[in-house]
Amino acid sequence: MKNTIVLFLFIIILLFVSGNSFAQVEKFYSTDKDISNSLINKVYQDKKGFIWIATEDGLNKFDGTKFTIYKNIAKDKTSLKNNYVKTMYEDNQGHFWICCINGLLLYNRAKDSFKEVDAYRGNQIIHPQVTSIVESKYGDIWMTTSGEGIVSIKKGTDKCTTENNISKSLCSPFLTYIFEDSKHQLWIASENKGLNVYNPFTKKTKWFGAPNNITNNNVSCLCEDKAGNIFIGTLSGGLNLYNSKTGKISAIPYKNLSTKLRIKSLLINSRGELLIGTDGQGLKTYNYARNVIDDYEINTTLFDFSKAKVHSILEDKAGNLWTGLFQKGIYFIPGNSNKFNYFGYRSLKQNNIGSSCVMSIFKDKKILYG
Repeated sequence: MKNTIVLFLFIIILLFVSGNSFAQVEKFYSTDKDISNSLINKVYQDKKGFIWIATEDGLNKFDGTKFTIYKNIAKDKTSLKNNYVKTMYEDNQGHFWICCINGLLLYNRAKDSFKEVDAYRGNQIIHPQVTSIVESKYGDIWMTTSGEGIVSIKKGTDKCTTENNISKSLCSPFLTYIFEDSKHQLWIASENKGLNVYNPFTKKTKWFGAPNNITNNNVSCLCEDKAGNIFIGTLSGGLNLYNSKTGKISAIPYKNLSTKLRIKSLLINSRGELLIGTDGQGLKTYNYARNVIDDYEINTTLFDFSKAKVHSILEDKAGNLWTGLFQKGIYFIPGNSNKFNYFGYRSLKQNNIGSSCVMSIFKDKKILYG
């Protein structure tokens, strides 16, 4: 009788979990039936809640149920200009910018179409490869490019132009990332010559480079925590931390090992945790107390996540995590996963029972097994 009651309660719990937490299950989206390409550059959520995925062969939009794939259509100027999409960004005016390998597009939601935005170097039209885009506090749109330096669209205008004076002050015109900090300074990363900080008030630029300031000159991404500290990710020199109080930069070790992480993406989530995406070394997290980088544990993956190329990380409005795994697909991690500790075929680390069918359950003094 007692076992029957326990079984009944267990079934009720399962029904409650499955009925109320449909989205709270890890999911993997791949090219088999979901997205256009597994070479993922960026995962982004717009203000309407759609998840956008930029790949090297098409742009994908997820509405919570299905994916819509956008690609270039020959002789159709309202289609995607190029299937190689680097990133995207929605500004405060609701303009949704799509950055392709050979130019900038503006997405028209009403018509579900795209329009190319001409960029100018003087009077000459150029087609820059935009690598990163951000809107400043004052409403200006700033973009880094690979080869054209900085381009911008000033608030109140619709013209995209190169910022020649700023670009001349930078360490390189081949740029990878732009970020505005809480002091409204622009941090501008380069492919191989270090990092610049541009102060729009003084019009001055400061340079940080290896080996004196940072561990590697190939800077890939940046972010800022609530204390104003700037985290600097590099492609072969690991993670660096700029201390806003001292103005000094220091390297953060990976579990106190000599291993240098190849960092591709950074995200500070709603809980204040720093998540670190690497190129082939999985997902990591920063341990503030110990000042080291630790592994981010995921028990229910179908593959070895420790070797994943996490090129993009997104926390959606519901607190769920979307990771763009280069050469694999999109891995969705729920923000509020169920409280069952899982053992079985979906876990590489806790597969003690294989794929066997569970025929009974048992409860000891503290834990319910099934």
